[in-house]
Amino acid sequence: MFVSVKVRLILLFAVPLLLFAGTAVYLLQLIGSNTNRLSDTLYETAYRSTVSVLSSDRDMQQALSDYLQIRYANLPAEEEKATLADYRSKVKTINAAIADAMDIMKQNGLEKLADPKSGQTISEIMVNFQNGFRVWSQQASVTLQQEKINPEQESVLLAKFRQGRDSVGAFGEIMTKYAEDETGQIRKDTKSTSTTVYVALIAIWIVFIGSGA
Repeated sequence: MFVSVKVRLILLFAVPLLLFAGTAVYLLQLIGSNTNRLSDTLYETAYRSTVSVLSSDRDMQQALSDYLQIRYANLPAEEEKATLADYRSKVKTINAAIADAMDIMKQNGLEKLADPKSGQTISEIMVNFQNGFRVWSQQASVTLQQEKINPEQESVLLAKFRQGRDSVGAFGEIMTKYAEDETGQIRKDTKSTSTTVYVALIAIWIVFIGSGA
């Protein structure tokens, strides 16, 4: 079928423009999808859970400080009362924050994420936390009611505290690596998809021109 030169010229310019417009729309949708994925990865999971864990790490240190002051500093009655109240508040806040972080993991199916160094999963690390900090806080609360100081008992308690704090640190490391891996994969996927789209676009244009429009 004969196609006039004018029509050919129109098609020669119109088709590539339509292809580029379609490509632009597709890439914008891809960017939007990746933005949502980044939001889910970095804010909904990594950021929120890491903030909870980091605040817990700080509060754990303060709870230990409160405990040691009450136990060894011979505080005045009013100051001891205030320090004990702060200790109890910190313990409650820590347990709630860690529970919140674990809920985020469960909601996003990330309980099986593992520490690259130890191989421990999030679930296993949280069990270690339970066996560490929670045991420490429960036993420490009982010990605070005792006047006599037992060095051996205090040593065991401190080991439990360190176990809990190490678990918090391991959790933070896993989430940092998770965020890095996810953002790296998103960049890789975006680059790969963009390259494929542009190659396909050029190929179609070449075929179109070669066919003589």
